[in-house]
Amino acid sequence: MASLRSVKGMNDLFGVEALSLGAVESLARNLAKRWGAEEVRTPVLEKLDLFVRSVGEATDVVGKEMYAFEDKDGSQLCLRPEATASVARMLVQHGILRDHPRFRAFYAGPMFRRERPQKGRYRQFHQVGVEFFGEPEPSADVEVIALAAAILDALGLDDVVVELGSVGCPECRPSYREQLVAFLRQEADQLCELCNQRTETNPLRCLDCKSASCQAVYGDAPLPLDHLCDACDQHQAGVEKGLDRLGLDYRVNKRLVRGLDYYRRTVFECTTQKLGAQSAVIAGGRYDGLLGSVGGDEGVAAVGFAAGTERLQLLAREAGTEAGLSPADVAIVTDRNQGVDEALVLMQGLRASGLVVVADLSDRGRKAKTKWLGRTTHRHSLFLEADGSARLRLQGMETQAVHPEIAAILQVLSSN
Repeated sequence: MASLRSVKGMNDLFGVEALSLGAVESLARNLAKRWGAEEVRTPVLEKLDLFVRSVGEATDVVGKEMYAFEDKDGSQLCLRPEATASVARMLVQHGILRDHPRFRAFYAGPMFRRERPQKGRYRQFHQVGVEFFGEPEPSADVEVIALAAAILDALGLDDVVVELGSVGCPECRPSYREQLVAFLRQEADQLCELCNQRTETNPLRCLDCKSASCQAVYGDAPLPLDHLCDACDQHQAGVEKGLDRLGLDYRVNKRLVRGLDYYRRTVFECTTQKLGAQSAVIAGGRYDGLLGSVGGDEGVAAVGFAAGTERLQLLAREAGTEAGLSPADVAIVTDRNQGVDEALVLMQGLRASGLVVVADLSDRGRKAKTKWLGRTTHRHSLFLEADGSARLRLQGMETQAVHPEIAAILQVLSSN
């Protein structure tokens, strides 16, 4: 019978991979707390309509990448491809903003998209992110960008560039969209097939095309930042002023767009060249009105970002700040299966003292146990002999103790 393997693009995590992924999440979580965010958790399984209504039916995420299926009761469900819409749904469903009209959320967990697996991008991947609700001021955008920069700084990155733009709002975007579509139709013969498809469904995404020939055409395209209404223009100026006051480096990018429909006004990406070609590792922006698409108040402001945890993990590895497996404080070996009860009592006391303890209490011989000890990363080792004595090795020092003197052994280990 053939052995079973994990689904393509969905990886098992263990050892250093699991540890360092958790360390990145913990780093982001602790920094988000400093910004006043509290952790939330939403289900990985949601109703399909949640993402159709919020993310947009014409987006690649909804149209091509979601894992969607019909449940036994006939309802259409999917594995969440991102978390912002889920957090918005949670706030509306539970009326959280009634008691907390300005609510800051942090999340971490797995997302699912059926795209081609590549380095740092998988079909089951993990994200960390923050969402600030009820804060329409440009200062909220500045705080979100500052938090994103703080996470990357804590990971040891020294080449981060913040790309900053704006995609306008429902007041100014329709007229800009008309101009952009007219331009795209005029240049249709020069554009790739995907851009011609997007012209009618999601024209802003054309500006993000990776084709060199398309980018040559878009040098003359109308750009969103040049067609903002006065309110959007003032908001953009406020964000730039705030970033200047904080001394955060940024670059205005008139072509910057996002792939999801719910974005309004501010959009940004934190890019680095540590993973090869320049690429975004944290991306986000403002999505005022998102709650309206999931049954809430259309007037609620929102801004935030998301980051692929696996990509942050790769960056930490590149910068030499990736978390590694820590050695156990003490490894305990018994003489075959002698003294197991005493060893269990000793281990319980050591662990209660805050130490990490591993042990081989089996009936294997000394040779096999010595090999196990050699493969186990630890600071100290303790041999419990059949005659009731104990041999303690403290990083090169060796001492002898009578086995009943467990309190003394505990004191020695706890102080080292």
